[in-house]
Amino acid sequence: QDEPTAGPGLFSQWKVMELAHGAGLKVLLDGQGGDETLAGYRRYLPMRLRDHLIAGNVGAFARDFTAVAGRLGASHTLALTLEPWLPVGLLRPLRLRFGQGKDRVLSDALRKLDAPAPPRPPREFPSALLRQQVFDLTRRLLPSLLRYEDRNSMAFSIETRLPFLDYRLVEFALSLPDDERLRGTTSKSILRRALADRLPATVTARQDKMGFETPTDLWLRGRFAAETRRRLLTDGPLHAWVRPDVMRVELEKYLAGRRDIGLQVWRWLSLESWARQYVTRDPRVTEREPDMAIHAGHHRTYAEVTRDFERETAGASLAG
Repeated sequence: QDEPTAGPGLFSQWKVMELAHGAGLKVLLDGQGGDETLAGYRRYLPMRLRDHLIAGNVGAFARDFTAVAGRLGASHTLALTLEPWLPVGLLRPLRLRFGQGKDRVLSDALRKLDAPAPPRPPREFPSALLRQQVFDLTRRLLPSLLRYEDRNSMAFSIETRLPFLDYRLVEFALSLPDDERLRGTTSKSILRRALADRLPATVTARQDKMGFETPTDLWLRGRFAAETRRRLLTDGPLHAWVRPDVMRVELEKYLAGRRDIGLQVWRWLSLESWARQYVTRDPRVTEREPDMAIHAGHHRTYAEVTRDFERETAGASLAG
């Protein structure tokens, strides 16, 4: 990807593209956009509860709160539902204590920067659920996910097709009442009903939403624990952006199974790997004297470029 990545699902996708390429496939259908269009993510559940409160629908709130709390936990559900109305001074300590710990490890230099205000969901849509879906579709999630997929698929000369992002389907889905997309804790409600006569009930009634998962915790807490410590705690460019003393404490809690921050540890490793490859040194760049342009339109000939490349390649081989 040539940049730090947000999670290990990209590796899973890479392996799928590698397997498809090995099987001689050139075009794949992909489900990108289905969760954003049809409210498939768990993060949408508290927003539906929030809409019930705003509409004064206490009965629906009480009914759905019990079901959502059973999935997310009562205190977590309540905090996410009431988030827009809670004071910042209360939310920040909660995020630091129960979240992934992103802010906790930031270096003093980064803390001093004047960060721009993060983008927010558009306000012209009638419900919190719909506003967040449109935000995820257009700004927060899908653009980066599509970029990741494009680079993974193109690395193996594969074209992907995304039926859930047909603009007619997107417009239709977002024009429906909210409970057609998210009914109680049942996500993609209309899609499940539409395919009920084509898919077994074990599929259409499934509630355990999973991403494109890898066994990250097993890897990092198991055979790669020592390598994880070495990469994250050895002095390097990563420590210009994070506090190694705080990261060490958080990492040890994670490796001991006391903190569920595997996603954040993966992101630290991704950032460290990228920094080591492209900030400390870039192996693609060879030292070269700056070109002296004789005049504004001067360009090196093919023979000159070939000569310099052969000289630089020979020098790199001798150095190795």
